[in-house]
Amino acid sequence: MSTGHRAAPAARAIRLVLFDLGGVVFGSPLHAIAAYEAEHGIPSGAINRHVAASAPDGAWHRLERGELAVGEPFFEVFDA
Repeated sequence: MSTGHRAAPAARAIRLVLFDLGGVVFGSPLHAIAAYEAEHGIPSGAINRHVAASAPDGAWHRLERGELAVGEPFFEVFDA
């Protein structure tokens, strides 16, 4: 006699969990960058243009991939 329920699929091992924190869980870093530019007299959008132009191996991208730590290693490479 069938109960109409299907057997649960075999459990699979989780291989990856991906989080998008900036702008989702935390405020967007773009707002903080814009405020920093305004406070320091940097032309609007200059930092974001630099980040975009340095893809895929710029400091920001390397930080997001975990290749640079937040703090001195990131800031030194970004400043260069």
